[in-house]
Amino acid sequence: MTDTQSNQRQFYRLVYPFSQMPVMIVNDDEFGVTEVSEKGLIFEGKKSNKFKVGDWITGLIRFKDGQTAKIAGKAIRINRNYIVVGQLQGLTFRNLITEQRNIIRRFALH
Repeated sequence: MTDTQSNQRQFYRLVYPFSQMPVMIVNDDEFGVTEVSEKGLIFEGKKSNKFKVGDWITGLIRFKDGQTAKIAGKAIRINRNYIVVGQLQGLTFRNLITEQRNIIRRFALH
């Protein structure tokens, strides 16, 4: 397998610069979202002791432009820094493209 093949993903993935990370709100806790795709996301796991692999996580993502999306997914990997959520529901390819355009606009202005 070539490097290109091993890095291919099933869904488009958007990796956020630190300053542009949306916030995921679960209950009363807020977490920075580092990556999103149509079927998964990764968020900061500073409070990861609240989650276990296999937990169904529901919450709200608040993007930098004020838009929000209700999401739900299964915790598939947890370490002390990050929680990886799969089987994600609530985000669309359109959400991701809009986010990508917003990030490009913000950085193009600087």
